Amino acid sequence: MTTERPRARWKEIWTPWRCFIGCLLLLEVAWLLFPPPGDLVERWYSQGLFRMVGAVMVWHQDRLPVSLSSLLIALVLGVVVLQGAVKFRRVRAQGERVWQFVGWFVAHVVQWGIVLLFWMLLSWGAGYQRSPVEVRWSLDMAPPTVAEVGQLQSQLLAIIQESADQASGEDTAGAIAAISEAMEGLVIARGETPVHLPEQVRASIPGAFLISSTMGMCMPPVVEPWVDGALDPATFTRVAAHELGHVAGYNRESEATLLGYLAGLNAEDDLARYATALGIYLDLIRREPDPEVYRLAWEALPLRAREDGALSWEIQERYRIKNRLYQRVGFHAYDTYLKSQGIKEGMVNYSMGLRLFVGAWRNGLTAPHLRPETVGESS
Repeated sequence: MTTERPRARWKEIWTPWRCFIGCLLLLEVAWLLFPPPGDLVERWYSQGLFRMVGAVMVWHQDRLPVSLSSLLIALVLGVVVLQGAVKFRRVRAQGERVWQFVGWFVAHVVQWGIVLLFWMLLSWGAGYQRSPVEVRWSLDMAPPTVAEVGQLQSQLLAIIQESADQASGEDTAGAIAAISEAMEGLVIARGETPVHLPEQVRASIPGAFLISSTMGMCMPPVVEPWVDGALDPATFTRVAAHELGHVAGYNRESEATLLGYLAGLNAEDDLARYATALGIYLDLIRREPDPEVYRLAWEALPLRAREDGALSWEIQERYRIKNRLYQRVGFHAYDTYLKSQGIKEGMVNYSMGLRLFVGAWRNGLTAPHLRPETVGESS
């Protein structure tokens, strides 16, 4: 009997479920500490497993009447709450103390968190380790010269002026569908495995993302794109293109921005081209240190573009929580997350999308009507 008790106790502690959770945790820690080479991730995950998982997710997103993210959240919460209720009744029936239930419940939530984290790694997170797009596409990442900025600015302004009058703010769904189609073509043109993108980008309740100084999100567990429902049509379209870039397997924020820019400019839709060109133009002139040069660039825009730019900023300021502590905590939390995924620059990665776009523009990878004529001298 003395040999049977320890063995029975061991079986009681290390149940199959706990062994399973332990193995998942070890795999997650190993991935963080010893991430595989980018080329390996690119070949077997980004062009293989991710494409298969993403295709299944997108198929369900297009056919379910409700959000796949909402269904997943409801399912997980329902299971956790149901198991908690059963355990609580058992604890009370056996006359045990409530703190024992609290300890069990916390451990239970952590275990489910480990499962979800592993699934997020399979469905999305592993793509952070793929080779950077500037390496895959051989982009020239040198800072743009004054001549290049002026030339690109003029070309973008021409697109804005050409498409502003025809761009209908009522048909964001059509613009997003055109961007999805263009993005699928771009992925194939870059020699990648074909990707399936959703037919729609869901709108959240107004302000859901803006309160945290963001405008949208690609929900990692189900790779589902969302955009804040408070945004104006042009900004909504532009942000939707960014989130679709994530769905296409471009995890880094800068790379999703690049793919969204390219797809928007190549889309067969006036609103898509207008919204994208305006977004790039505004991003370009905001970096101008001379206030007078900025003023002239702003005033060069047609009236509708200036109104749309002002409206977008007003909406963002209306919902954004301006508490400094809240902003700092949110910034550092997401900055830490990005760095933990291998993005060394953290939140700064957001601002690198324009630099990638300039590199693609130099290489002639942008829209047919947006090409560099000459390359200026380095400044």
